[in-house]
Amino acid sequence: MKIKVLKSRLDARVAECQHLVTAIHPDFPAVDCTLFTRRRAAGLAFGNEHRIALNEVLLLENPEPMLRDTVAHEFAHIVVWWRYLQDKREAPLRFMVPPSAHGSEWQTVMRYVFDVEPSRCHRFDTSNTGARLQRRWEYRCECQMHLITTSKHRRAQDGARYVCADCKGVLMAA
Repeated sequence: MKIKVLKSRLDARVAECQHLVTAIHPDFPAVDCTLFTRRRAAGLAFGNEHRIALNEVLLLENPEPMLRDTVAHEFAHIVVWWRYLQDKREAPLRFMVPPSAHGSEWQTVMRYVFDVEPSRCHRFDTSNTGARLQRRWEYRCECQMHLITTSKHRRAQDGARYVCADCKGVLMAA
């Protein structure tokens, strides 16, 4: 599929997500969408800029799941962050903990606003993105093997704990 056609479908999906959110929050500002390359991430959310960005290579290779799931995923981050800032403005003296990236607020927006099952990570093949591959370290939980980055490996060596999203077991070096 050509990028021009996909870009128009992407714009339509962003407009659909915008419509779903403004039906609940009429004062929700417009979200902009751009494309990027040379990274392994499927999408990025820039809450303070009210902008999402999608991986152009992954969009070309996986148009349906990227349009359905990734747009909603990144849009949900913007919605949750905006709501947090709104609440903070309404009660400036009250201490408020920023929302967790993929926490309950984000999951609720994914399910009940966008009707998409929340998933923290994509499983797309990123070999064509041109992104530099980092060394991965093998860690194990109760249900599977995980490959984590050198940064996370070093933090784990310094005492940080990571848990499996599926079984909630602590990751241990293999």
